[in-house]
Amino acid sequence: MKNKRGELLSEETVKILMAVIGIGILLFMSYKVYGMFKQDTKAEQAKASLDEVIGLTKNLEEGKEITSLIYNPEDWYLVSYNKEIIDKDSNKGMPSQCNQKDCLCLCPAYLDVESHQPGLPDYFYYSDKRASKGLKSCEEKGVCVNSENIFIENLFEYETTFAYGEQVVNWISLLNPPIDIKLKKENNKVIISELK
Repeated sequence: MKNKRGELLSEETVKILMAVIGIGILLFMSYKVYGMFKQDTKAEQAKASLDEVIGLTKNLEEGKEITSLIYNPEDWYLVSYNKEIIDKDSNKGMPSQCNQKDCLCLCPAYLDVESHQPGLPDYFYYSDKRASKGLKSCEEKGVCVNSENIFIENLFEYETTFAYGEQVVNWISLLNPPIDIKLKKENNKVIISELK
C-alpha cells in the first residue's frame, strides 16, 4: 500500500511540476510577444511624431515660428544628428539610417547601468562603453528621417575633463511627455527648441 501511495504522490508531483513549467513557458512567451508588440507600437508612435514635426517645417516661412506638442513615445529622445559635428570628431557617429546626412531621430533612452543616467550630454553620438551606447540604441530601435536644415537648438556646448572633446546637448527629452516645442525658421534653417 505504501508503494502505491508513494507512486501516486510522485506521479502527482511530476504532473504538478510539468504544469508549473508549462505555465512558466507560456508566461515567458506572452511577455516576449508583448515586448515585441510594445516596441513596434513605440516605433510607430515615433514615426508618426517625426512625420508631424517634419510636416510642420515644410510650410514654415522665414522669420516665423510655431509651437507644437510631442506626446510620444514616452521615455525616448528627439535627437538632431548634424554631419558637421560628426566631421569634427572621429569618435562620434550617427545612425546608419541617416546615410551620413543631417537627420532627425526619435531614439529610446539608454540608461547607464552604473549611474542610471542618460550618460554624457551628447551620448547619442557614441556607441562604445564610454558613453552608454546611446548611438547603438538609436540605430537598433530608433526612427530617423533625413532633415536637411532642421536642427535641435544646442542648449550648450562645453569642453569636458574627460577625453571626449566638445560635448553638445542637441536632444529633447520625452521622459515626461507631452513636450512643448517651438520651431523657428531663420536663415533658411529650422531650429527646434523645447519650451519651458
